[in-house]
Amino acid sequence: MYEAISAVMPDWHLLRIGRAATVNRLGDPALEMPTPGLVLWLDELQNFVQGPYLNPRDDALDPEILRRLLNLDTPIILISTTWHERFQELRSKEKEESSHVLRPRYPEAHEVLGLATFHRSLPDRPFTTDSERRSLANAAERDPRIVRASKDPNYGTTQVLAGGDWLIRRFDNAPRPYSHALLSAAIDARWLGVRGPLSESLLRDLARAYLPAPERADEWFAPALAYATARDPYEADTAALLPIADPDNRKTVGFEIADYLLQHMLRQRRLHPSPIPALAWHVLAEHIDSGNELHWVGNAAFHRDLPEIAEVLYRRAASLGDGTPSASLVRLLKDLGRDAEIEELWREGARAGDASSLRRLGILLAAEGRDVEAEQVCREGLAGGDARICGVLANLLSRQGRRVETEDVWRQGVALGDVRSCRALADALRRPAWHPESDQLMRDIAENSPAVYQTLTALLRRASRHGEAEELLREVAGGEPGIRRILGDLLQQQERYAEAERLLRGCLTAGDVRTHRALATILRSEGRHAEADEVLRSAVAAGDYRACRMLVYSLEMQGRGDEVEGLWRECAAAGDPGARKTLASLLKKQGRDDEIEEVWRQGANAGDANARRHLAGLLYRQGRHAEAEQVWREAARCGDKGALHTLTELLEKQARHAEAESLLWDALNAGIVGAVQHLIALLRHQGRDAEIEHVRRVAVDADLPGSVGPLANLLYRKKRYVEAEQVWRDAIANGVPGARRGLAHLLRKLDREAEIELVWRDGVAAGDPQARRQLAELLERRRQLEVVQGASEA
Repeated sequence: MYEAISAVMPDWHLLRIGRAATVNRLGDPALEMPTPGLVLWLDELQNFVQGPYLNPRDDALDPEILRRLLNLDTPIILISTTWHERFQELRSKEKEESSHVLRPRYPEAHEVLGLATFHRSLPDRPFTTDSERRSLANAAERDPRIVRASKDPNYGTTQVLAGGDWLIRRFDNAPRPYSHALLSAAIDARWLGVRGPLSESLLRDLARAYLPAPERADEWFAPALAYATARDPYEADTAALLPIADPDNRKTVGFEIADYLLQHMLRQRRLHPSPIPALAWHVLAEHIDSGNELHWVGNAAFHRDLPEIAEVLYRRAASLGDGTPSASLVRLLKDLGRDAEIEELWREGARAGDASSLRRLGILLAAEGRDVEAEQVCREGLAGGDARICGVLANLLSRQGRRVETEDVWRQGVALGDVRSCRALADALRRPAWHPESDQLMRDIAENSPAVYQTLTALLRRASRHGEAEELLREVAGGEPGIRRILGDLLQQQERYAEAERLLRGCLTAGDVRTHRALATILRSEGRHAEADEVLRSAVAAGDYRACRMLVYSLEMQGRGDEVEGLWRECAAAGDPGARKTLASLLKKQGRDDEIEEVWRQGANAGDANARRHLAGLLYRQGRHAEAEQVWREAARCGDKGALHTLTELLEKQARHAEAESLLWDALNAGIVGAVQHLIALLRHQGRDAEIEHVRRVAVDADLPGSVGPLANLLYRKKRYVEAEQVWRDAIANGVPGARRGLAHLLRKLDREAEIELVWRDGVAAGDPQARRQLAELLERRRQLEVVQGASEA
């Protein structure tokens, strides 16, 4: 990575980051960034963002600070690496418990990853292009180790240079039973969900589970640990187990497994799963002191169809936390048919003071028709200040026709600051048969929940009760610029412009730039165009591009169209793509094509993909084909699939087939997904169908999404069933989602139904969450078939 950064940006400053707090401190506006630019290198991104890999003692990257850094005048580039599996995990989503809406599992990590303008999956592969081979030859003259690495038949060049081959040999040749048991225990601990440092005591006790015979003493452990942590300076100076120091770098707090070794062994575990020793589960339950890790290990046991072990781990996780039973434990008890215990579980949580347990108990009792008990539980939760239980109790009372009591529950929820209660009460108050809201209720809302002001303010305004709406807004508007904007809108509707102006100018003083447009509207309505324009210019300078459009309209209405172009140029220079497009249209109407080119070129240099496309199209229409082609090539290198498609078509029309093919191969090797189909279409057009398989294999090796199925299907159509099966099994080893399902489907087409059960049982042993359900469905279908056959015979 260092060499790549130095080659591309030799004059830039490079800072390798150890902790996210360092990046967060760089967000201090008082700091002056070095010129011409700064590269921040974060190795192992998962250790810097919110999620299961972040050290509990460390801060996570702040998305707002990161966004601010990336928008500074001094250019900053953040480069990081992580495993593909971890990247997908950090971007994963889960259903929200209350609404069943998919939400990011780790919102801050999802936001940080969303800031990335470019990411690629980079497989380790041989050096294939001419430039890569030349670079390799030049480097080999300075370092003979590179020659050896490039000639290794089993590993890629970078794998050898990083010590990957040595780490695998270190594991395979580990003295048995002790050193091999220690390394196996460490790998399985990570596989099952232990994310923190592996302490010596955990490794010692866990390794015992992997010994073939009992050992009374612990003398075996020190030599085994010495072997696992030994480094070889001639083999990338790495070790199978790497020590982790405390923040003061005074002592070792635990160990981490070398990344390449762990990744390789996890692939082997997925493909050839072996049972986890029973003692290992008990050791993990005793040693882990993190509720989250216990929960993850419990999930691993559950997916391996070990309900008794999973229950122990889930219950211990709850005891280490706040006493709250997990949804996983409830799911487990339901699967086991122990519904009666679920009620007791929620009661235990409620006795421990957990509001969510009390609420779930109320839902359970109401669902079973035990309304009296459910009401008692819900009222207890409401008395304890749980606003979310209002919905449960109100629904229960409403079902019984107790409307007055239902309204009272919603009022209590409003007093507790519950937005849902506010909405429900607002709906109820619209009905003529129900009592109107009181002034005291409005004060309670203003005092306890400013967040609900908008709903009730709208209700009052619809009822023409503007005075009460204004009073409510004024009571809660003190430190809330958003509320002050709504109050300003109310005053403006009543033509109280002077008061509205004072209020909105106060928002501007407080730094709320979003009120510029509202203030400008008031000033313009009074004919104070110069002041309105000045307010809008301030908004534009602060990055409010919607204000730019308002200002343009104002200038045109005043006959000052000559100023419009300068305004659009200002917004375009600040990075607004819409302003850039509008400016280009304006120049086009005036026939100023030379200036249009400069507009699009500035956007292209700023990384605007749309500007690149417009620039290339403009150059091509002007007959400057070579320049257009260069722009398309740059866009394609940046992962622009549209540019790749356009450039490929252009080269094909010009009969430059070899160049088109070379372009697509480079894109494929760089991990650009769209290159696969374009390259296959080109080969088919040239009648080179025999080479399509090679393209499919390269795509699979590059770990491109959706590449495994097409290769397996291609081999199946060619009746090369053994190879098709191997493709799916390799995908299972690499953790490709849906690979077991693909293998099962293939076996079904080959009439090897009996083997499908083994596929799912291996998945259960490997902890595949989908395998357990698929196996259950398979066995249930088989049982139903046997019942039907038995009835037919009878």
